[in-house]
Amino acid sequence: MNQPESSDPTQRSKEELLKAYNEVVDSAKQKNGEPKEDLVTASPPKKLRRGFAVVGALAYIGLIYMWVGKPVWLFGSDAEPVVVNREAALRTEMFLQASAIEDYRVLNGSLPMAVEDATEPDSLITYTRLDGMSWVLTGTLGTTKLTLRSGAVLEAFLGTSLEQLGPPPTS
Repeated sequence: MNQPESSDPTQRSKEELLKAYNEVVDSAKQKNGEPKEDLVTASPPKKLRRGFAVVGALAYIGLIYMWVGKPVWLFGSDAEPVVVNREAALRTEMFLQASAIEDYRVLNGSLPMAVEDATEPDSLITYTRLDGMSWVLTGTLGTTKLTLRSGAVLEAFLGTSLEQLGPPPTS
């Protein structure tokens, strides 16, 4: 494709220099028996293409390993978090259960027959309905055992448990 002649003398001299350089390079390649090639449309050498294929395949295998294997060094452990303060953890869970039960009572006018009617049950906590308006929650975590009755002030029962459940100390 022919480009229009530029009216700028410096642009014309640059184009002439580039053309002359390309002619010198082409004539040197012809003397050495190399084919003339256009640098813009030239394909990469075979070794480079093979290298790209190998790197692509390794990257693909690595991604599959990370997706399927979910390595611990990348995603962390699925182990349960360490409970720093058992009583604070139990108080917090019992507070959440009691709040859900009280919300159910306010909305429906009566207590739920089972805790599943109000919230997701927790294996650490036992719900007992005493009558139409009173209940007892009993929670056990290891050696810690707590009881919460329907007449108790929930915020007082919770106390400073949320502050005590901060992240575990790093060492």
